[in-house]
Amino acid sequence: MRADRQSSRAWRRLKAAWDDPLLRGAYSLMLNTVATSGLGLIFWIVAARTESSREVGLDSALIVSMMALSSICQLNLANAIPRFLPQAGPRAPRWVLSSYGAAVAVTAVGGVGFVVLAPLVSSHLRFLRDDGVLAVVFVAATTVWSIFALQDSVLTALRRTPWVPAENALFGVLKLILLPVFAALGVAHGVFVAWILPMAALVVPVNWFVFVNFLRRYTEEHPVGRPVRQSFRRGRLAPFLAQDYVGSVFNQAVAALPPLLVVALLGSSANAYFYIPFTLLISFDTVFSTASMSLVVEGAFGGEQLSDLVRRSTRQFAKLLLPGTAVLVAVAPVLLLPFGSRYASGGTSVLRILACGSVFRAIIVLMTAVWRLEGHGLRILLVYGLLLVVLLPLSYVLSGTLHADGVALAWLVANAGVAALALPSLVRLLRKGGPRTGLSPAPGLERVDDR
Repeated sequence: MRADRQSSRAWRRLKAAWDDPLLRGAYSLMLNTVATSGLGLIFWIVAARTESSREVGLDSALIVSMMALSSICQLNLANAIPRFLPQAGPRAPRWVLSSYGAAVAVTAVGGVGFVVLAPLVSSHLRFLRDDGVLAVVFVAATTVWSIFALQDSVLTALRRTPWVPAENALFGVLKLILLPVFAALGVAHGVFVAWILPMAALVVPVNWFVFVNFLRRYTEEHPVGRPVRQSFRRGRLAPFLAQDYVGSVFNQAVAALPPLLVVALLGSSANAYFYIPFTLLISFDTVFSTASMSLVVEGAFGGEQLSDLVRRSTRQFAKLLLPGTAVLVAVAPVLLLPFGSRYASGGTSVLRILACGSVFRAIIVLMTAVWRLEGHGLRILLVYGLLLVVLLPLSYVLSGTLHADGVALAWLVANAGVAALALPSLVRLLRKGGPRTGLSPAPGLERVDDR
């Protein structure tokens, strides 16, 4: 009887979370991160066992280059779409098409530039110059990947977030099915082809649902929108978009540089015991950074006070972040043991130090979401720029005496320092009531009636 009551309460809590757009979006995006990371890890394990190390090395370089190039060439639309699409009203379909078009055009130019210049910079990428078919496929795949990545932002902005983990889980499963098949058939660059074919196959049906179903329903429910340029005072939109873009580039640099710093300062052997803990940590932090998009979307729709949205987001973050951090610290050696006993002994302290920075990263993520809603692009740029400026010299200084642990400590200190600057704003927001988001913008924005 008691078990039935507990089961009933759990079911009611799950239903309440599902009925809440903020929680449904946040949990869906968290699930997407977990599923994507898990299936991605399995993919590379299978690749290592079915392909030669040379093939894995070449194709992983292609995949990493494709994703990094696409991310840069998307013009930060992955952040702009959740911020502005909920207010687009009947202009939403045209806005999505324009976003896709801009990303495709810039990515195509960037892809061509990469295949021309990269072989000149690195001899390891000369195979792109020598294989014309592969070069064309790479440019086309990078271009399609931009749409594949942005469609997740569109689904999130339209409150169709549960589709995101479903779509990406299917993508992960299809990759795993094709990988051993291509290995058995001896397909050239089988790892790369197994990655891009499911992506290309899923773009069409997903966007068919987006345009034929989801956008149509959205425009029916929101017959009047708030044009983007009218939501900002004259001359403020372009600077905001540029500042947010540069801030996102700084954030990507912050997430990519620590392993490179370890290699440059301590050598590749030391990086072996740093990279794996750092990758685990970034996957953990990404759970919360992607979930913050739900806060941006609900704030853009404007149904609740900003302070209420942030309170509920903070509460949900804390329920998962604090226990998750404690688990990472407590069982770090166990988490690293599958990679080998040497990784467990050499990377445990690194993982523990890095994990302590996750709480501070979450504060930065929350405030970035708030500033994106309020139009404070300069604050986003300064926060991530300052994080980069502090991280680089501190890593150099601390690595001299503490080695890889020193770079991990620099990560912790840099994030803690920047979070301390953002914390007062978060505390004030949590303590005070605020305007309904999307209706009474912050300084730099002006109210626009829906009439």
